[in-house]
Amino acid sequence: MSTNSLFPEIPDKPKPKRRRKPFVPPTVEEVQRYAAGRGMPDFDARKFLDYYKASDPPWHDQQGKPVRSWKQKIIAIWEAQYWQRKQAQANGGKAKPTKTKLFPIPGRVCSKPGCKMPAVYKDGSGGYDFYYCAEHMPARVREKYE
Repeated sequence: MSTNSLFPEIPDKPKPKRRRKPFVPPTVEEVQRYAAGRGMPDFDARKFLDYYKASDPPWHDQQGKPVRSWKQKIIAIWEAQYWQRKQAQANGGKAKPTKTKLFPIPGRVCSKPGCKMPAVYKDGSGGYDFYYCAEHMPARVREKYE
């Protein structure tokens, strides 16, 4: 009850609880239709359904949380894997190696004498910090980056 001086005996209304719709697992056709609508016409709907049916308990994710939206799981998890597999197939079965992008280190220039290029790599292996631009960094390191 609220204690209002104008209306002293007006009871507080209880807030209604939101009822979540019970989860209904999709059919193979529903999953296939949804995946095709997202540009994945050959998406393996059976594999998707089998994965979540086999979880313990059924229709729970890797963290043990119940799946509330199977569409969200397709978007967040399965779609990225689908496109990675497609890219690997286009490259002759080999996944394209990903390389880390190089970004300038703020306020640092290359440690090589005479070079004033922005530093993109820091080497502190010899007890001192050395900064290198993309042109002067060690070859063993350069192959890991773009």
